Amino acid sequence: MTPSLLVGGLSWPHDALIAAALTSRGRPARTLGPIDRAAMERGRAALPRGQCAPMLATTGALLRAATTPSPSPTPTRRTFVALGSCGPCRFALFDAGWRRALAGAGASASDVAVLGVDQSWSSLASSLGLDALEAALEALVVADAFAESVRRLRPRACDVVDVDARALAAASELAGCIEAGDAPTVALRAVAGWHRAVAIRAPEACPRIVVVGEPWSLHADGDAQLDLARVLGAAGAEVEIPPLSLFVAYRLWAVRQPAWSPRAEVSTLERRAAERLEERLPAMHAAACEAAGLSHFELPSIDELAELASPFVSPDVRGGYGHVEVGLAVRARRDRRAHVVVSVKSFGCIPSSGVSDAILPTALGELPFLSLEVCGDGDAARESRLMLRLARATEAADAELREALAGRKVDADVAGALPRPLEDPFPGRRRFACTLACVVADAATPCPSSRGLDR
Repeated sequence: MTPSLLVGGLSWPHDALIAAALTSRGRPARTLGPIDRAAMERGRAALPRGQCAPMLATTGALLRAATTPSPSPTPTRRTFVALGSCGPCRFALFDAGWRRALAGAGASASDVAVLGVDQSWSSLASSLGLDALEAALEALVVADAFAESVRRLRPRACDVVDVDARALAAASELAGCIEAGDAPTVALRAVAGWHRAVAIRAPEACPRIVVVGEPWSLHADGDAQLDLARVLGAAGAEVEIPPLSLFVAYRLWAVRQPAWSPRAEVSTLERRAAERLEERLPAMHAAACEAAGLSHFELPSIDELAELASPFVSPDVRGGYGHVEVGLAVRARRDRRAHVVVSVKSFGCIPSSGVSDAILPTALGELPFLSLEVCGDGDAARESRLMLRLARATEAADAELREALAGRKVDADVAGALPRPLEDPFPGRRRFACTLACVVADAATPCPSSRGLDR
């Protein structure tokens, strides 16, 4: 009997689309459910003190799913498909913690098994089936593109609630198409017009926020991420979050690097498989972006990020996101991509906290930086420290727009140069972090005299 699969701990809409892709390939799957405060509190009650936020939240959600009666009249064995990591990051210890918590709740290993996606490609293909695994990977990349389209719309929409409601309906339709057998990229193209009725407000100077962090708190959505993407978007900020497929790219990159310990050695066959997949991933990502109508949502190069991070942290470090978080932050500073960098941290994660407390402030120099921990008082931290930073970032965006307008004439050409809702016309190095200031600087013409702003 084929066990049913539980997919969880990633984010919306990744969990739903991956579950749909697996189901479409004959591996019945459903999501773990929301990684919310209720899950974190349940995990806190089941685990010893000192566990990090991802461990608490995923344990609580897993216990909730394991103890919920199956809708099928025939008992089935369930397998939890989850993120994993290696090295000093305690992601590597989650498996044992989950098993102990399940045993404590009366769910034995015969009821719920755990399959970590940090395992080798050949092991995952053997466990899930190669066809199902490739469909799940394509669904993950498609979810990246869909989530990015929602993030880009929020700061430009008149009504963020409307955007989220339409996105939720479109994601449900997308999952249904995938479960019915459509390839994820084909299904995305079919629903790509979901946002056309969204009312867009007049252009304004928007602060730009780059969010980095350890892999779980960076990518998990809702309460597990302090709901950052939605809160910042509703406040009118452009939010840049790397795709979840970047974590996959990092794990593949690590396979072709010297092993961090003898037990981490991989076979030649496994290394070649990882290299082939690493080569395919950018093309999959580009196809998903084209299907979604996105421009310039790139999959960063892990090698480039390693080069950027190397003055501050060795790329030989393993565990969590390794050098990736630092590389993304340095790139944001180099390319003037942000008014502030926000690092999302798992409460209690010592390796991750070391990066944010010691390395990032040095690597970012004068670029404003804020570290936020996901823990019980997350709302207070978000509403005080984050909103203060956002207010200053908004002032900085306004100042950049004034600088772009100073001594220049803005004519009708600017209206034609304004980006479409899902477009990022300045993906690389920017003259200003503020997108509207970049547009004005490119389209405006010098005035004969520079006696101030000519609107």
